[in-house]
Amino acid sequence: MSSARHSLIVGGGFVGLSAALHLQRMGRRVTVIDSSPEVSGSASASYGNAGTMAFYANVPVNSPSLFQRLPRMLLNLDKDSPVSIQPSWHLPKMIPWFILFAWNCRASAVEHTAEKLGALLSKAESGWEPVWEQSGIDMENGTMGQHASSAECQNSPWRVKEGYLILQRTKADMESSQGGADFRKRFIANLNMKRLNSSDEVLELEPHLNPQRCDGGAWYFPDAWCLTDPGALLRGLTNGFEAKGGVVRNGLAVVDIQSNDGDLNQESGAVRAILDDGTHISADEIVIAAGAHSANLVSSSLGEFCPLETERGYSIQYSKENSVQNNSNNKKLLTRAVCDPKGGWIATPMAGGLRVAGKVELGGGVEAPPTEARFDQLEREVMGLLSVDPGKRIPSDNWLGFRPSLPDALPVIGRSRKFPDSVYYAFGHQHVGWTLGGITGQLIAELVLGKELSVDITPYSLDRFGFTNKEWWRERLRMLFDNSFQRRKTVPASTRDSYK
Repeated sequence: MSSARHSLIVGGGFVGLSAALHLQRMGRRVTVIDSSPEVSGSASASYGNAGTMAFYANVPVNSPSLFQRLPRMLLNLDKDSPVSIQPSWHLPKMIPWFILFAWNCRASAVEHTAEKLGALLSKAESGWEPVWEQSGIDMENGTMGQHASSAECQNSPWRVKEGYLILQRTKADMESSQGGADFRKRFIANLNMKRLNSSDEVLELEPHLNPQRCDGGAWYFPDAWCLTDPGALLRGLTNGFEAKGGVVRNGLAVVDIQSNDGDLNQESGAVRAILDDGTHISADEIVIAAGAHSANLVSSSLGEFCPLETERGYSIQYSKENSVQNNSNNKKLLTRAVCDPKGGWIATPMAGGLRVAGKVELGGGVEAPPTEARFDQLEREVMGLLSVDPGKRIPSDNWLGFRPSLPDALPVIGRSRKFPDSVYYAFGHQHVGWTLGGITGQLIAELVLGKELSVDITPYSLDRFGFTNKEWWRERLRMLFDNSFQRRKTVPASTRDSYK
C-alpha cells in the first residue's frame, strides 16, 4: 500500500473535483466518493448551469428591497419573478434560514458579502490553473474530444471567450444598477467592466437581441468567458484525476464520520467515513464538498449548526440546428452569455445549442420534483429576449439543479469543530460553485498541508453562524451599531447578477 497520506473527498462536483486534483498534485493519495450514479452526471449542481466564469458576481441575492416583494412571492402573484417560493412541507424547516437571510439583507451585511465574495472571485481563474495542469486539460486551445456530450461537439472548444453582458431594460434600471457596479469596482481586483449606455451599443455586440430588453444599455465584461459544456468538463476532470491514480466511488453516501482512535491498523488514518452500505473508508483527512447534501452530514454527524438550504435552479436547451436564416456572418443566436437580471436567468451559447439557465425557487429542497411551470416560464421569457425565433426547446434536456445556499450568500471554507485537523468544509457556494471551485480547492489543499493561505478564510468559517461564538456576536453587534451603515446605499434588486 502507498505510504502517501490519504484524503477522502465527499462530493464529486466542481468544488470536490478541484479539491481532489489540488491535493493529488501536492502528493496526496485521494479518493472521491459521490452518492450519484456517476460523478460527472446530471445530479451535479453545475451540470446544467449557465457555465459562466462569473468572476464579476459579488452582488448577492440578499437585498433590503427584497421585503417589498415578499408578499407577492409568497402568493406567487408575479409569474415572471426571478425568485419564487414553492409551497411544500419543507418550508417550515427553512424558518431558521429565512431569519438569517433577512438579517443579511441589511445594507451593511450586503456590502460585507460583496467584499468577501470579491476576495475569492479575484482569484477565481488562477485557482483553476493548477487543476487544468493536473488533469491534462488544455483550456486555452484544446477541444472537448471524447468528453463532449455528443459526437458532433467533440471538436468544440472547452470555452467561449467573448465577454458577458448584463442587460438593463430601462434607463432607470441602469441607474439603479450602479450600486452593484460600484461594489464590483471596489471589491474585485483588476475587473474590466464597461458601461454601454444605449441599445445600439449592445446590438453591435449581439444583433439578435430584442432592443426593448436592453433599452437601458448593459454592463459589459470583455474578459469574461463561459464553458461550452459543463458536463464535459466534469467528465474531463474526473478522467484526468483517475489517470493520475485517483479513485472515484459512485452510488454511495457518507452517513457518519467517526474518529479512528483505537484502531490498531497504523495505516487507517485519523478518521473514517461510514457509508450507507455498512462499510467504511478511513482517511487522514476528509473534505465535505457535497453541495446541497452537506448539511445533514455536518449537523447530524459533526454536531454543528449548519443553516444550509437549497436554491432550486432550472435550465432549458435549444437545438444546435436552430440558426438565423440569411445571416452569413453569424449562425448563432448569441455569441456570448447574456444575463437578464429582471428575469433572473442567463442565456449561453453552448456547444449543443442555446441554454437558458436561472431562477431561484425556494421551498422544494432536494426531494421535490421539478416545477414544470418554471421550464415554460424560461421559454416564454427567452422569446422576449431575442428578435428572432430561437426554435423549439429540447424537452429531454430540461434540468433542475440544487444550489447550496447559506443565508449570507458566502460559502463555508474551513475546519470542522469536532475534528479540526482531520475534517474540512468546502460547500455552500450558491450561484458561483463552478466559478469558485478552483480557488476553494486550492485553499483546502493549503489548509490540509499547513501552507500559507492564498485568501484569509476567516469570513467563510461555519463559526459565523455559531451562537456560542463570542467573536461572531461582537462583530455583528459592531455592525448593528455602526452609525456609518445608515449612510450607505441600499442595493436595489435590479443589481443582482448572481444567477450563475
